[in-house]
Order: sequence, then C-alpha cells, then structure tokens
Amino acid sequence: MRGWTYFNLLTGAKPNFTLPVTSLQFLFHFECDMESFRRIGDGSHGDRSTVIFKSGRFEGPKLRGTILLGGGDWETIQDHDGDRQTAHLDTRYNLSLMTAFAYS
Repeated sequence: MRGWTYFNLLTGAKPNFTLPVTSLQFLFHFECDMESFRRIGDGSHGDRSTVIFKSGRFEGPKLRGTILLGGGDWETIQDHDGDRQTAHLDTRYNLSLMTAFAYS
C-alpha cells in the first residue's frame, strides 16, 4: 500500500502532490578491462564476489569518456529453492568525461 493511500485512508485527505511519470533514456554504452573475478565467500546474506575495473571507455549520445581504475562490481548471490538465484549488485564506476554536455 502506498504511503499516500494509507494517509488518505486514515484522514480522508487527498494528497497534495503528483507523482512524476517515470521513463528510461539510453545514457551510454561502456566497455572495460577487468581484473580477475574474486570470490570472497559465503556471508550472512549470500555468496559474495567482486571484480575491479582496470580501464575502459564509454560513449553515448550526449557524453563520452574513459573508465578509470578502481571502480567495480560487488555482488551477492542468494540461492533459492531449486535452481533459482538472486544477484544483488553494487556497481561503482569512476568516469572521466571527454566532452562537456548538458544532460536533460
């Protein structure tokens, strides 16, 4: 149940805001060189692994640049019944822009 609906049920008041319309827009494509995939091991929330980016590049309609050393993917895999798994990704990129842009 959404927060404003709950508030509306309790008070009978209509919310005084409008939720924005969501949309997706292509930002960029990237390619990167990575260090070796490293398994950290099982933890209380699942099996943890990481991979660190060494270098790379990205390019899109409004920006382009290079991927700097130090970013990477930190991943936790949770097993479920059968063959199902859920991957939780914490992805961080260090980007250096080659172009000035006004993104809107």
